[in-house]
Amino acid sequence: VESSAQRMSKICRYIQDHLEEPLSVPDLAAQAGLSTPRFKALFKEETGVPPGEYVLRAKVAEAQRRLASRRYTITEVAYALEFSSSQYFATVFKRYTGKNPSAVKAP
Repeated sequence: VESSAQRMSKICRYIQDHLEEPLSVPDLAAQAGLSTPRFKALFKEETGVPPGEYVLRAKVAEAQRRLASRRYTITEVAYALEFSSSQYFATVFKRYTGKNPSAVKAP
């Protein structure tokens, strides 16, 4: 039988592999074979953060890599990573990094 830690580790890998797809907490719970409330509790217990926040942090980290590569515009990165708008993306990005996306995307 799989431990909670193993199950959550698999979900974290799943998130990393699917950053360009919508990742809702109920979908992730289903992926883990758990009810949404149980999944949220276990995920936070194992990772220290709620699943929705983990997804946002993973997307922001990927956005930083893409912006630093200078191959993509801020808007391209925002939409590729399933943010509803580049404005929302910029808000989330600044919340987690303390910088605006344009500061990371060097000329």
